[in-house]
Amino acid sequence: MKDKRILLCLGGLCCLCALFVFMGFGTNIATAQAQKDAAAAKTEKAQGRADRITLGLTQKKGLELPAVTFFHDKHTDAMSKAQKSCDSCHESSKDSQSINFGFKSVSNSMSYDEAKNFYHAKCVGCHVEAMKLDKTIKAPVLTQCRSCHSTRSEVAVAFKPGKMSEDSHMTHQESPNIPPLKDQDTNCGVCHHTFDAQAKKLVADDGNGANCNSCHTKVDQQLADGSKPMSLKKASHMSCVSCHYNTAKNAAEGSTAKTAPYTCNSCHGQGA
Repeated sequence: MKDKRILLCLGGLCCLCALFVFMGFGTNIATAQAQKDAAAAKTEKAQGRADRITLGLTQKKGLELPAVTFFHDKHTDAMSKAQKSCDSCHESSKDSQSINFGFKSVSNSMSYDEAKNFYHAKCVGCHVEAMKLDKTIKAPVLTQCRSCHSTRSEVAVAFKPGKMSEDSHMTHQESPNIPPLKDQDTNCGVCHHTFDAQAKKLVADDGNGANCNSCHTKVDQQLADGSKPMSLKKASHMSCVSCHYNTAKNAAEGSTAKTAPYTCNSCHGQGA
């Protein structure tokens, strides 16, 4: 009986030791992750981010809380994992192949309270839905105002103008993800208006314009013929980025096909 009690005590002691070891191991993992996150945050603070956007309604009324600091790439990654498209947040064309910069259904005619309630409902509603689908996601809800409305502006905007490399033409021409348009032998028309075979140059539909900048300038404009080409900034984001994102999202599972960048940082970050 005495030996049995000793064995039970030893067994309990072993279990207790194992528990302490396990807790220590778990603590070490948590500590290592916290250190990793802190290092990443330090680097981020020093280098800045290309996707830092301030969401404020100051044009309508003085804010009761600080404006929201919004990181676009974090949301793009989350939407991509959830197999959702840009048009979940942005207005898009009927075929969802091009997007608009504006946030979906937000109107300048909205009052301050209408706009505030709209953002809260859409943003927080999406956070709640995402956390239900994926337990690893941690996103602020209505009771955590300061998680979004923070006075901290530790991460600066670090933005570089985007540019297109010279070898991109061959990459696009050879891509299996970009089939030619109807009645065309090549896929040039997917990005460009028309290729004049006789003149051997790209032209707009009206026969004028040798390149994108001929019509798409720094600002939206109206031409003499009545057409209204959007700025190059809008055109590139609505067409190029939309196509890149949709190509990546629709790529066959296990496909080795190279997909193009679609995050802010990949084109405008310090390493771009």
